[in-house]
Amino acid sequence: MYLSLPLPSTTMRTMTVTVFSTDGSIGPSPYTVSIPKSGDFKTLINALSNACSLRDDERLLVAEVYNSSLIRYLEDPSDDISLIRDGDKLVAYRLPKDSEGAAVVVFKSERMESSISSFGRKSWKNFGTPLVSNLPDTIDGRTIYNLLLKDNGLKQYNLDPLDSLPEVYKTVLFTRRPQETCSLYACLEAFIKEEPLGPEDMWYCPGCKEHRQASKKLDLWRLPEILIIHLKRFSYSRYTKNKLDTYVDFPIHDLDLSSYIRDRSGQMSNHYQLYAVSNHYGSMGGGHYTAYVYNDGKKKWYDFDDRCVSGLENEDSIKTSAAYVLFYRRVHGDTSLVDTETTTIVEST
Repeated sequence: MYLSLPLPSTTMRTMTVTVFSTDGSIGPSPYTVSIPKSGDFKTLINALSNACSLRDDERLLVAEVYNSSLIRYLEDPSDDISLIRDGDKLVAYRLPKDSEGAAVVVFKSERMESSISSFGRKSWKNFGTPLVSNLPDTIDGRTIYNLLLKDNGLKQYNLDPLDSLPEVYKTVLFTRRPQETCSLYACLEAFIKEEPLGPEDMWYCPGCKEHRQASKKLDLWRLPEILIIHLKRFSYSRYTKNKLDTYVDFPIHDLDLSSYIRDRSGQMSNHYQLYAVSNHYGSMGGGHYTAYVYNDGKKKWYDFDDRCVSGLENEDSIKTSAAYVLFYRRVHGDTSLVDTETTTIVEST
C-alpha cells in the first residue's frame, strides 16, 4: 500500500583540481568545476577534461597529494566522489592517451632542512608537488634525467609555491548554494524512469539465444484507497551514508496520478487528498519524529510533537524539508492495493 520514491538530486558540488602538463609546455593551473553531488570519478574527470581543454590524444591521471607525495590515484571511474573530502588536495597530469597502462615515473622534490625535534640536525624533507611522466621502453639514468628536465619545462615554473596547493573546496571562497527543491511529481517521474541494467544483470534473449544488456522500467498498475508515499531521504553508497534535505513540494488537496496509471479499465478516481505527514529531523545516526494530521471535524491541521499538540493557522506550513512519509486518501475509490508492473525492454542489437 505504499510507494518508496527516490529524490531526484540536482545538487552540484564545486571542486578545484590543479592540472599539470607533462611536457613542460605550460605551468600548473588550478581549475574549478561543478559536478553532480552524486557523481563518480568519471564524472569529475570528464568535467576537468573540458575545463582544461584536454586534447583528443591526451588523458588525465588524477591523484591526491599529501605531504608533497602522491598517496593515491583516482583510477576506478565508478568510485563515488563522496570519497573525496573538501580538505583534500588533488592534482591531474596530462599524459598521452596511448600510454594508458604504461609505467610512469614520479619525481619528488627534496631539500635539506633542520628540525627542532631532531635538535637542529638536518634531514631531507619533501616540498612542492611531485611531477609525473611516462616511462619509455628503454630506461637509463640519462633518459630519466631528460624526462625530469622536460617535465619541469628548462625551469619554466617554480616548484616552491606548490607547497600550498588549493583544497578541493574552500568554504570561504564560495557562497552557499540555495536549498535544493523538487516536486512530488518529479519523484514519481524518477521512480518510473527507464533504467539500464548493468553487465552483471544481462537478460537472456530467447530469440538470438544470447545474453543481452536490457533496461528495466517500473509502472503503477492500480492504486489503493489509502496511499502512503515514502520519500527516500537516506542515501547509501559503498562508503557513505547521507540524509537528503531536499525540499519536496507535495500537493495537499489534489494529488492527480491519472497519467501514471497503466490499468485504465476501471472507473476509480486517481485523485488524492493529503491527511497526514510524518517528519524526520536530524541525521542518519539519530533524530526526532513529529507529525502533521488533518482533523476532518474541525477542518484544521495539527502539529504532533511528543506530548505537545498545537493547531496550525496556515496549512502550507506543513510543507518542509523534513517531510518523510506522506499519507493520502482517495477522493473517490475502492480499497485495492498498490501494484507495480515491471517491464524489461531489450536493447536493439
